[in-house]
Amino acid sequence: MRSLKFIVYLTTLAVVAYTLMTQMGVIFPILFFSLLTCQALLLYMVYRILTDNYQTQRTFEDWYEDKDVRTKKV
Repeated sequence: MRSLKFIVYLTTLAVVAYTLMTQMGVIFPILFFSLLTCQALLLYMVYRILTDNYQTQRTFEDWYEDKDVRTKKV
């Protein structure tokens, strides 16, 4: 099964490629097909992210990983 990271990267690459094609003057049928493909990939990516069975032990009291805001340093 493909990972979520792969799907996010694939969708991002497709959207960037579509954006570049719009600026390069690619013919309309290819642009239209690319638009439909990007929209389908985006919907699939959102569906996969929202239905992922991700579990964590962290709570809102844990705040952020990068900085402990509970201790004040002067």
